[in-house]
Amino acid sequence: MSKNIICINPLTSPLWMDFITHHPNSTIFHHPLWLSLLHQQYGYLPLAYCVVDEKGIIQAGIPFMLLRKISKGRCLISLPFTDHCLPLSYDEDSLKFLLDYLIHTQNKDSFNNIEIRYNVPEIRQFNSNNNFVLHTLKLASDISIIYRTFKKNHVRNIRKAEREDVNIRFEMSKFGVDTFYTLHTITRKRQGVPVQPKRFFNLLWRLLIRNNMGFVLLAFSKNIPISGAVFLTYKTTVIYKYGASDHRYWNLRPNDLVFWNAIQWACSNGYATFDFGKSDVTNTGLRDFKDGWGTIEEPLPYSYISNSPIKTVKDNSNLGKIAEKVIQKSPTFICRLTGELLYKYFG
Repeated sequence: MSKNIICINPLTSPLWMDFITHHPNSTIFHHPLWLSLLHQQYGYLPLAYCVVDEKGIIQAGIPFMLLRKISKGRCLISLPFTDHCLPLSYDEDSLKFLLDYLIHTQNKDSFNNIEIRYNVPEIRQFNSNNNFVLHTLKLASDISIIYRTFKKNHVRNIRKAEREDVNIRFEMSKFGVDTFYTLHTITRKRQGVPVQPKRFFNLLWRLLIRNNMGFVLLAFSKNIPISGAVFLTYKTTVIYKYGASDHRYWNLRPNDLVFWNAIQWACSNGYATFDFGKSDVTNTGLRDFKDGWGTIEEPLPYSYISNSPIKTVKDNSNLGKIAEKVIQKSPTFICRLTGELLYKYFG
């Protein structure tokens, strides 16, 4: 069977939409609306390299964004600001054919870096890192089965929040996203990291949430928003994407109640998997939190071809600590301004 490589625009190509619609392993991160969000907000150029058969039907495909990083030059990344993006294929030969082509492309088109945020078959030119892990929870229609897998501290915290009359609201409105963004800004300043531009969350609402591909859960105490999370939905999976909280109310344990309500919603609406997202291997506190929900933790290697060494989490620690202190001690608008100006280069 003959195979050819094509490069298409995944935002507009019916071939790409048909491919991800029918492929059993596609996620929301392969969807044109997620790609459009990254394109519209950060100006990245969307590309999808695909293997097609003699009938022009896609047998393997990987979506990329072409961007320029300050330290790396021209990069192809699948995908920036995305926890994971599995290369999709119907057979191993088609995927290897595509990866071989990318190796050739990296040399021919002078890309300094090609990064796939997932593990790929072992090919000598591709390297991988082990900076991240992924937590997933298999869901069931009987929520009591899931509840019994939670560790005692999560159960205790859920009951604490319920006793304190913490109220959870399901939101798909612009108000819900705006309320979350306020909490998000508070959280990012406390952490000492830039916050995503406000326009990013406006686009997230317009492109995804308003099209029934996501929702926001907000926790309130006496009508004061104290915690929240953004979840994305596609096919049989709910993905936790962003979380935020006001640390002054942590004693009420609202974060646990937010996740418990999200899991209940996912089960009652027939979803099969709850994806807690990636975690740095060094962030043991976050890993313990996610592990407490009865999840499975798996390595999440990123694969790359690069003309320069890929920095590890440890490599970035000193620079990160300096930036953290500056943002924490600055007014809130500095956190937002830094994100507006520089966030596109962090992808």
